[in-house]
Amino acid sequence: MTIQDRIKLWREDAAVLRRRGARRAAALMERLAEELEADVSASGGAVDVPELVDMAAAVALSGYTRGHLRRMLVARTLTNYGTEARPLFRAADLPRKPGAVRLQLPTAGVQ
Repeated sequence: MTIQDRIKLWREDAAVLRRRGARRAAALMERLAEELEADVSASGGAVDVPELVDMAAAVALSGYTRGHLRRMLVARTLTNYGTEARPLFRAADLPRKPGAVRLQLPTAGVQ
């Protein structure tokens, strides 16, 4: 879901809340959508979202094996932003194995 999709969803939720008589909650949802939209506009449309990568990309970027990265998750050396079955890592948080050839991922945002 993109940020623009999120803004649209919050506005739709506000309309539903308003129809059901929850005026204060609707006003809050509209305010959140407006603030997020203003933040995106103020940043020129650029949003600082950390790039999340899956296990295969994490292996390629770090040079470490899947098993080692899993052990780092269990030890809480790395944070899992996904699920236990499908872990996601912040690319910037990954360790870099010395001497390993690392791939560069295209900067396409959150996967």
